[in-house]
Amino acid sequence: MREISYGKALGVLVLALLLASCTALKSAYPIPVDELSTPPPNHLEPDPNNSVLLLHYYRGLRSLSEGELRQELDRAWQATAKEPTAFDRLRLILLLSLPEAPFQDLEQARGMLHDFLETENAEGLYDLALLLQGFVVEEAQQERRYRLLQEKLQQKEEQVRRLRSGLKYLDGRRKQEQEWAKSLEKQLEDERGRAETLERKLEALKTIEKRLEHRNQSKENLELPEQGKELDE
Repeated sequence: MREISYGKALGVLVLALLLASCTALKSAYPIPVDELSTPPPNHLEPDPNNSVLLLHYYRGLRSLSEGELRQELDRAWQATAKEPTAFDRLRLILLLSLPEAPFQDLEQARGMLHDFLETENAEGLYDLALLLQGFVVEEAQQERRYRLLQEKLQQKEEQVRRLRSGLKYLDGRRKQEQEWAKSLEKQLEDERGRAETLERKLEALKTIEKRLEHRNQSKENLELPEQGKELDE
């Protein structure tokens, strides 16, 4: 966020010049400077050499609606299309550089100010244009810095988005690996169960084998005495 806006800075300039030129303003336009209800700017009679009147015109612009501002801009363009005076040219520049106006175009205003300072030498208006140029240039620089910061912010947000996406992917992999580990543990438990079953079966087979051996030995022992009797006979 910019610390000092162009509108505030230009407003301070207007207020300072209006207060400094209070006497001249009363003779040109009989309304107190501190009066809140300023008539619309189109009620003012344009004096080509009256910078105070132009500043008061700017003050009147602040009270207009968006539609009224666009109408005033159209009138200013029409005035400069014929044989514009220095007042007409600077009035259009002032409108184009108006803070927060929907049609604000600082680049165009800066170019027109450059041409104005190269071709006009109207007393009072030239000095006002010179001051206005400084504010317009500063505002344009702030706009560029603001856009640069916006781009950096967008880049940072994109980096954060990618990091979050990467973390989400890693978290998914971790959960998947945990599921694989659980599956492997279950398979291992199943294998252990089968191994224990095979061991029990093997022990049972060994027991049966021993019983069979014992039975065969007992049978052989019974057959040997009978064979001895046959030999004696």
